[in-house]
Amino acid sequence: MGKVFFITKPLRLKGNGLEVNYSTAAGGYVTIELLDGNNNPIPNLTHAISEKLIGDEISRTVIWENLADLSTLKNKIIKLKITLKEADLYALKFNE
Repeated sequence: MGKVFFITKPLRLKGNGLEVNYSTAAGGYVTIELLDGNNNPIPNLTHAISEKLIGDEISRTVIWENLADLSTLKNKIIKLKITLKEADLYALKFNE
């Protein structure tokens, strides 16, 4: 199975971090990129530097090259571009 992606509707970032619940197959992964309201990648929060999430986690904080704190974007409108390869995404939330 190939990889697929989707882009969320615009969201107001209400927290400082992004937490996800997911499960991947042996060769699968999840990556998450943050986009601005015009679908442009937000610097330092792109797919290319997103940690590949592998395994089965109920509560995992997403990290982009050692950056997990999203406080500089708090209350801004963003979109998430989520890429899945042999993976299921069950839930996501922004944490304080």
